[in-house]
Amino acid sequence: MYYDSKLGVKFMFDPATLIATVHGTESDFPEQLDEQWQTYKNGIQGSIDEYVSMHYRDGTARASLCFNQDGNLQIDISCINLKLEACWGGEWQAQWIVDTQNNQINGHVNINNHYFEEGNIQFNLSKDFGPIPIASADGPNIVKAIKNTETSYQNSVEEILEEGLKDGIFKRMRRILPVTGSKFNWNNPKLLLN
Repeated sequence: MYYDSKLGVKFMFDPATLIATVHGTESDFPEQLDEQWQTYKNGIQGSIDEYVSMHYRDGTARASLCFNQDGNLQIDISCINLKLEACWGGEWQAQWIVDTQNNQINGHVNINNHYFEEGNIQFNLSKDFGPIPIASADGPNIVKAIKNTETSYQNSVEEILEEGLKDGIFKRMRRILPVTGSKFNWNNPKLLLN
């Protein structure tokens, strides 16, 4: 059972059928926030939603916030891009923990990409960040820290990939043709066993 606090929906998801079923609007474990903390959280959610809408492809990303068991604000950003006709898919998952008492943020980013044209190439990257000091634990400062860190990391990953393309690393990863210089014909009737 899952609860989406942003939409206020409790639901179950069946991965075999890919069907989600709504089971109500109340969480089994509601956050116990007073009005001041709820207003604070809603303000941060608005800032994060604006950041996601400006910096992620429309319709591919979602952000959620909660106060975790340690009492820190946890921000999760997930983005999935698929382009199956071009034989690729990618996923960006970021988790940011805001220490509101010490005005600092820590984060973790996972990147998973899969290219599958005439073979499979995957890369999975994972990186921790922080602690990153912020001027205050408000929406604009939290978003600034996340944006600067994610942009810097994305740029460094792109540099690595560009160098790999220049050096021919990815070309060498592709399947090499047999000695005959032609692809093997798996549909050759002579190969069929009676």
